[in-house]
Amino acid sequence: MLLYLQLCRLVSPVSMRKLLLRYRAVVLPLICVWTLTVLTLAWYLLYGEPRSADTSGTDTSYKPTWAPALNNASVTAIRDYCNLPGAPVRGKEGLVPSTYQLQTVHLMIRHGDRGSMQRAKTQAPPMLCDVDFDSDLLQRYKRYASTVAQPSSGTFAVFPVVRQSRYCVPEKLTHVGVLQHLSNGDFLRRRYVKKWKLLGEDWQKQIVIKSTVYERTYQSALALLYSFLPGFEITKVSVTPVASTALCTGEHVSCACWAVTALKERYMKDNTERTRTRKKLAAELLEHADRMNISERFARPHSMLDQYMRYLCHNHPLPCNNGHCVDAEHLNRLIKFYKWNGKQLVAGKTYRRYSTLRMYPLLLEVAYRIGNYTKGHSKEKFILYSGHDVTLGPLLAMLDIYDGTIPPYASRFVIELYSRDGATVADHFLRFLYNGADLTADLQFCRERLNADGLCPVAGFHDYVSHGALEYLGAKSYEKACEIIRDA
Repeated sequence: MLLYLQLCRLVSPVSMRKLLLRYRAVVLPLICVWTLTVLTLAWYLLYGEPRSADTSGTDTSYKPTWAPALNNASVTAIRDYCNLPGAPVRGKEGLVPSTYQLQTVHLMIRHGDRGSMQRAKTQAPPMLCDVDFDSDLLQRYKRYASTVAQPSSGTFAVFPVVRQSRYCVPEKLTHVGVLQHLSNGDFLRRRYVKKWKLLGEDWQKQIVIKSTVYERTYQSALALLYSFLPGFEITKVSVTPVASTALCTGEHVSCACWAVTALKERYMKDNTERTRTRKKLAAELLEHADRMNISERFARPHSMLDQYMRYLCHNHPLPCNNGHCVDAEHLNRLIKFYKWNGKQLVAGKTYRRYSTLRMYPLLLEVAYRIGNYTKGHSKEKFILYSGHDVTLGPLLAMLDIYDGTIPPYASRFVIELYSRDGATVADHFLRFLYNGADLTADLQFCRERLNADGLCPVAGFHDYVSHGALEYLGAKSYEKACEIIRDA
């Protein structure tokens, strides 16, 4: 009894206060550490996992050597476009109440970081374009790629799984680009495979993989699949080649639509006119094409930015030629113009009409796949389309959720299909996400139909593909829409 009273006296409020005051030098830091641990755990649970454990300790503050010479808007635009690995992948993929069941995922991606599209007029020194920190995930994948045999035949048989060169090669995926999609795949695996059990051991029968016929899109798809699929084996993966950068296969409608070409010429002409009105910028582009050692015929905003990003995304100083260097003021001006021009592009009707015609076949294919699954006619759970900026940009524009900014390297657009309660079509719902942001509520065909959890009934998507998109084009069928060109 005496011992009990002594213990009560020891843990009384007065005694505790005295103890805290006496040992505050030790207790207060412990409280801070405990609070920080709780907050970190909460952030982890809310926003997802890091790309890979090998990125811990990496400086993710993004302070390139060229940053002081550029304004904040330019630095932000470059950082977002380059999408450098090292920071955790964030996103709202798979974050819905547990009362739902994830059924299928359609994933459209842009390839990862690559060399520039335009080659120099004369031989240029090689430029290092490698990951600037130790990545266990990348090293494991490179070791795996060195041990597997290439497909013996087919479109992709001539492509390596990973290029061994650490240097930039025009148009080719860099090791940075490989790691970008390894990281995306690891993140999506945690959200879809680990959390929702989307795929089983027999995933070979549950996946569909399509890629445009370019080395960089094929390699991007493989990198993502390596860290996404449980027990990945390249021999189990069949990648369907698609000639069209719009990923049109002609399965449901013809890919030949002459109105697409006509509308593209029209919006490209508008772009050229807007550049010409900026006489100082147009003159600078010609001048800097020489400094970049490329042909003057590439002295256009998009082509020049693509050249600059080869340096900026890999933290190299901008180049000089014959003592004349690319200056920061020009780059600030070009980035500002490009952002403005993108807004003008999406504000007019021409680009959205072009995008709707161009991407309609792909969205129609997705609608068919979702319809077949909800009716029990298909067991496909994960469908991957590997494409380009000219795939994702028009897709977003067709859905009227595009802001005119070039999709960053390794961008992703996801359509998630969920079910709840019963097995009828009415019990299925969709979510639409771009680079981790849930844009479902921004879609016109979902806006007025959202349920209490912010999901869109499948019927809204089917109505849009069957009627809404065609009505926007002023036609009752895709074939008729391809014959109609109105004034934009």
